[in-house]
Amino acid sequence: MLKAADCNLENFFVVGIGYRNSDSYIRGKFSISETGYEALLQDASSRGISDVFVLSTCNRTEIYAFAPNPAVLAGLICCHSKGDMILFVQKGYCRRGREAIRHLHRVAAGLDSQILGDYEIVSQLKKAFRTAVSHHLAGGVLQRMVNSALESSKLIRTETRLSNGSVSVSFLAVKYVSTLETFSHSPVFLVFGAGKIGRNLCRNLLEFFPDSNITVINRSLEKAEALALDLSIHCASVSQIRAQIARANVIFLATSAPSPILLKEDISANERKLIIDLSIPSNAENGVGDLSHINLISVDQISNALDENLKLRAAEVPVALQILETHLDKFFQWLELRKQIPHLEILRRKLHELSGIRNIQFNRVLQLPSANNPETQIQKAVSQTARKMRYRFDTGCLLIEALDHYSMALYP
Repeated sequence: MLKAADCNLENFFVVGIGYRNSDSYIRGKFSISETGYEALLQDASSRGISDVFVLSTCNRTEIYAFAPNPAVLAGLICCHSKGDMILFVQKGYCRRGREAIRHLHRVAAGLDSQILGDYEIVSQLKKAFRTAVSHHLAGGVLQRMVNSALESSKLIRTETRLSNGSVSVSFLAVKYVSTLETFSHSPVFLVFGAGKIGRNLCRNLLEFFPDSNITVINRSLEKAEALALDLSIHCASVSQIRAQIARANVIFLATSAPSPILLKEDISANERKLIIDLSIPSNAENGVGDLSHINLISVDQISNALDENLKLRAAEVPVALQILETHLDKFFQWLELRKQIPHLEILRRKLHELSGIRNIQFNRVLQLPSANNPETQIQKAVSQTARKMRYRFDTGCLLIEALDHYSMALYP
């Protein structure tokens, strides 16, 4: 089994498929559901991969791991999604070592999001990593790496305006509707999904269209009822789907369903409708967009919408990158120091041997039961040597230097 503690950065990879090289339809093929993620982690463990986690969002599906090669990671994604290896090779990407770690930090900061500075990625990253930890598939190096990325992201958010302003896919979707004259007077909205995106959609709709009629549908009626009660909107059960579609002008799709929930047969041919699909994989059945009276908008089309806040965010990128590089330097210093742990343990043992000799000599000459406990001085010597190792790489010389200083303290 390849363990992070036993390998260098050349064994760390991120393999994935994202919005830069693939559209929402292709990304949907490689999307991994929660149950699929559980199965993937079990599969990874059985293949001898001990440090791994997967990030699957509307922007990307990526697997981060210490592994013997990137091909085994691409195989895990393909085995546990609806994608295939041929398409993955055409559209996917791979980062290795330091570049893979830098990529993780950029993702956590929202610098690699389809909507620059999108802070929703942080909660998605935390959730993905917690799942890996719960399966005992995240060792010390990987945990320190992810914590570094999250700390960097937090500092970027507080010290720059990269995530300022209301710019998210749900905000842009509602803003897009507000620019259409057709829906300027009391539109009827139907929102599929009561999760985070669905909740944000409803809140933004109330802000842009305070007099509108909003209904939320969710596979769990209890969750839809809770959201409806919280925001004073309507809710409906899945069994009412056709009736609700018939009365709505604008339909938002925002669920994590692995297969389409809006079917062609559910849509009547009576009225024109706008359908905005923010889900990966798509929640609209193939062919829905071909209907003459349906205008189907994808998450990619919404994400590419221009917004003044995005221009402000772009100006913050250089500062954000400086913060990111500072955290990367600290992580790489920690990683270098971690390699010295075996040498520091040797130093500690040698110092204990010297202190033992001291005790024996003091007992013979002074006839004392024992000399003072030298543990404090030993810890001080080891800590000082560790600090020097951060900036000097002549490990052997540093160990000899520490032994000499300690010996002089014993025999002044």
